[in-house]
Amino acid sequence: MPSITITQETMNSDAGAGALEQFTILAKGTKGNGCAALIQQVLSTRKIVVFGELLAMQSMQALRGTEHEPSLKLLEIFAYGTYADYQNQRTTANLPELTTPQLRKLRLLTMLTLAHKHESIPYATLFQALGLDGNVREVEDLIIEAIYMGFLSGRLDQRRGLFRVKGAVGRDVRLEDVEGMIGKLRKWLGNAEMLLENFEERMRDIHAGRAELQQQRHKYVQQFEQVKTQLNTGVQPYRGGGGGGGGVGGFDGMDGYDDIEAFFPGEGVGGGGGGVGGRRKSAAEGRFKRKSNREPTSRPRNK
Repeated sequence: MPSITITQETMNSDAGAGALEQFTILAKGTKGNGCAALIQQVLSTRKIVVFGELLAMQSMQALRGTEHEPSLKLLEIFAYGTYADYQNQRTTANLPELTTPQLRKLRLLTMLTLAHKHESIPYATLFQALGLDGNVREVEDLIIEAIYMGFLSGRLDQRRGLFRVKGAVGRDVRLEDVEGMIGKLRKWLGNAEMLLENFEERMRDIHAGRAELQQQRHKYVQQFEQVKTQLNTGVQPYRGGGGGGGGVGGFDGMDGYDDIEAFFPGEGVGGGGGGVGGRRKSAAEGRFKRKSNREPTSRPRNK
């Protein structure tokens, strides 16, 4: 089957941020059961994919060590974790059962995590990470849904059985992961600075070569103008090339005329007969020969 390219012009979670803000306002005056119920509503809202602001609220952190702590841990999984994390902690942490919308949303969040780590995601990887057991249609539906919601961008390659990632929105980051992110950014900055230095060195070489070519061109233009002026004024600053009687050649007293023939194509530059000075003489000889070749005419005598 052919590849399918699906793009979303604006990849963002602005709508989700607006919806989350409403829940944070409600959470300020909520405790205990109210916070647990609020968490269930947040996790069921399709547009919300970041939960850090709500998770950091004092009313939510107050659930730790209480009977509602499993709801808090479930919120942490939606903020930082994946479908596999939920399956691993489901029994040990006594996590609440997921509703159908929550399960679908957690799988979408898992795809975002994979998209941040891989440029191309094989369907086999998605089957295992999402717990779909080879259900191609379900995987493709999830990808298309994430793209149309603005969470992912990329291309479905059905022939090769993979999804080519172009971009993905960010997820919440744990505080302990910040140092690793800073390290990656520093490495990227170092590579960028090295690349910039290489570009600058290359530009210096290009400018130096350009200046040298301009100097050489200016030199040849001056030489050409000098020769043209001398020829127009009738001055013969050069020795004859021999054979042609005053041909242009020699270029006495001037250097760098190895390429001067390019300025006078077909003019017999550099000796060898037929030079500029020999043209009048050749023309005169031609007229003389034509006159001498005429047969004498005899005038009749008068008897």
